Amino acid sequence: MRRPIVRVLLWATAVLAVLHLLGVASADLWRTETVTGRSIVGSWLSLDSEAGFGTWFAVVQAALAAAIAALVALREHHHGRSWWGWALVAGVLATLSLDEQIMFHENLGRIGAAFSLTIAGVSPWFVPAAVLVVIVGAALLPFGVSLPRRTRRRLVAATAIFLLGALGFEVLAWVYVVLIADDPAAALSPVVGVLQLIEETLEMLAVTLAIATLLDHGRRTAT
Repeated sequence: MRRPIVRVLLWATAVLAVLHLLGVASADLWRTETVTGRSIVGSWLSLDSEAGFGTWFAVVQAALAAAIAALVALREHHHGRSWWGWALVAGVLATLSLDEQIMFHENLGRIGAAFSLTIAGVSPWFVPAAVLVVIVGAALLPFGVSLPRRTRRRLVAATAIFLLGALGFEVLAWVYVVLIADDPAAALSPVVGVLQLIEETLEMLAVTLAIATLLDHGRRTAT
């Protein structure tokens, strides 16, 4: 991970994590009933806020990863090699970028609630999202097996880290709010703030690892 772009992404992740912690530590200063200057600043700092710096960074970061994967797909197609897998990877990353801003997973929550695909204490979008992950994983399995071992291992690691954050710590936050604290107001607690920090940081690190892997794969397979 010595490429300048990867270093920039890692530093940006670290800065955003510190800002989030500052927001959690100063929550009493900016959490108000109305939209004030303090509440706006708080939303900017939170990694879980759709209006925050962290969300903007995640949108751009995933879009960058999607663009690199698309370039790899185009190169593979140009050389007459299998390219569909890279195109699918690019599509998945582009969808993640859009979801950061448009929140597709909220619609998955409605589907989960409508068909009773829910688990007590867990967000209703979790089960449909898990099913979708399995479907996409199965579609990508033949492509993944065909990749060089170095690329395959790193992409699998990036995927595992992302899912640990996006699904694992999301579940922990919901369990804490719904089952442990049994209070909707606990969603604003420091405990949930720290869980959100870990969740979002893992996601950003995973995408950075994916970008580093794509760049490394492109360099190693250049013709």
